[in-house]
Amino acid sequence: MQKILLCMCITLLGFTTTKAQSTTDEIINTFFQKYKISTDEAVDYVFQTNPYFAGNDGVDNVKLRINNVKPLLGDYLGEEVLSTKKLGSSYVLITYIVKYDREPLRFQFQLYKPRDKWQLYNFKFDENVWEEFEGYEPKAP
Repeated sequence: MQKILLCMCITLLGFTTTKAQSTTDEIINTFFQKYKISTDEAVDYVFQTNPYFAGNDGVDNVKLRINNVKPLLGDYLGEEVLSTKKLGSSYVLITYIVKYDREPLRFQFQLYKPRDKWQLYNFKFDENVWEEFEGYEPKAP
């Protein structure tokens, strides 16, 4: 009887920890929860939502680039949504401002739902938050 209960507990635990994220908000919220603690864990998590990124060297490159710039930005202060753009019901681009003491970063998540679950299609980050102002062109100094 104890073995059966132990097996049931392990099975239920497995379902709760490996459950696919069902919404884009769940994926991004989980990403930022992990990001507060570990950039590497957050990046690994979001790329793991898409099986085609498994073993991709580009994931390590993203982690390296973020980890190289973070010390220059000061303390992490949070994030907020800048825009959400949908193409039909299965493709969305969500842009965040990631706030730091010195300057913000822009994170862009492209998410795609080919069947029944959302997955990362593309991720990029940069310092060009000003590009979110449609039609804005910075003036040369």
